[in-house]
Amino acid sequence: MKKKKSIVIGLALLFVSFLSCDSEDQIDSLNSINGSSSLGKSVNQESQTSLITKEDIEAESCDDPINFPLMAGQHIEVGVIQVSNDENNVYVRYEITESEWWLTETHLFIGDIGSAPFTNSGNPQIGRFTYQSDHEFVHEFIYTHPIDGNYEEISIIAHGVVVQRDGDTATSNETAFGKGQTEFDGNRWGWIINYQPVECDDDGNNDGTGDDGSNDDDGNDDGTDNGSDDGTSNGTDGDTTIGGIGGTDGNTGSDSSSDNGCMDAYAYSNDIQSTCLLDEFGQWGWTNLVNENSQHYVPGGVNYSYPLYASAYQCDTSNSILIGEMRLNVQGGDGKLYAKVDIVLNNQDLSITDVNLYFGSSKYPLDERGQPTISSDAFDINLTGLNEKSFSATWIEWDPESYFIAHVKVCPEASLP
Repeated sequence: MKKKKSIVIGLALLFVSFLSCDSEDQIDSLNSINGSSSLGKSVNQESQTSLITKEDIEAESCDDPINFPLMAGQHIEVGVIQVSNDENNVYVRYEITESEWWLTETHLFIGDIGSAPFTNSGNPQIGRFTYQSDHEFVHEFIYTHPIDGNYEEISIIAHGVVVQRDGDTATSNETAFGKGQTEFDGNRWGWIINYQPVECDDDGNNDGTGDDGSNDDDGNDDGTDNGSDDGTSNGTDGDTTIGGIGGTDGNTGSDSSSDNGCMDAYAYSNDIQSTCLLDEFGQWGWTNLVNENSQHYVPGGVNYSYPLYASAYQCDTSNSILIGEMRLNVQGGDGKLYAKVDIVLNNQDLSITDVNLYFGSSKYPLDERGQPTISSDAFDINLTGLNEKSFSATWIEWDPESYFIAHVKVCPEASLP
């Protein structure tokens, strides 16, 4: 009798353990939905900022985009997931087509399905997806994922949180997935999209542009897109000074354009992860936080992308010129992390002349007295006198939670010697 009782107790404990593990799997996979669906945020730390438009994608993609339904609550079609590629990137575009619904979160996995974060029971761990963003009631968002000419089939899990709203208040809330060809193995509903990138023509696009891919639509040939003919921002009062790294002069952080059309530019993350330099140092620009992420230690690490804004008067990105992007990859193992940085311009009429990069556990570099500074001498990378279309740096030592400041100076190519 005692033996039978011990068997019954053992089975009961095993059953409780099974339920506990399954429950833990469910909680882990749902954390990103129930834990951070607050309103009023813009983009989360694991975001890939949307740098291009639908029209850009249609012009650059090697073939017509493919649409997959975006299903909320499993049965409500609220929009589409649009996927396409050019020679270098896959574009995943969320579009809400039902006007009463709005996106407040997006989470994207893209890559080899064997490396996708799933629980033991086959449910996706959304909080561990590579790309994650919070939004303030938007109908569209675009992720860009590099493929660099690799046309092997990839898997995509496109998750979102959609809400209906009354003013600034969400009145209903649903999780949403792009409806692909394959359902999840676990007991959670949702799908995997299988996408075969399309091989491009020799010029890497189908948009009819020249070999340099430039597309200047403002009626001038200066490499800017602000309706002026000198490459400067039109959002200042004309009293401009060079306000780049090491150029603090007590002014209010005004436009840093010079008479020859050169501009200072900084990488920007989002309203939560970026801190304006204006209050602390009297000039515009940002220091940006990258949170600790366990995915940094998996093969391939995590890719981030940040827009490069020039002439952002008083750190206002709506009053700025988007000149390109900074791409950041963080990966490592055995407790050590390294970063790779690529700075790419989106206009071939501009060239990079200066690069100043800081990476560290403190918000700002420190001077010899241990005081915060933005003097270029305190930066990890400090280069001047360049004439480059892009810039790369590798094997940068990276802290688990790290800040970075990325400053570049760009000039119209015609103004350089």
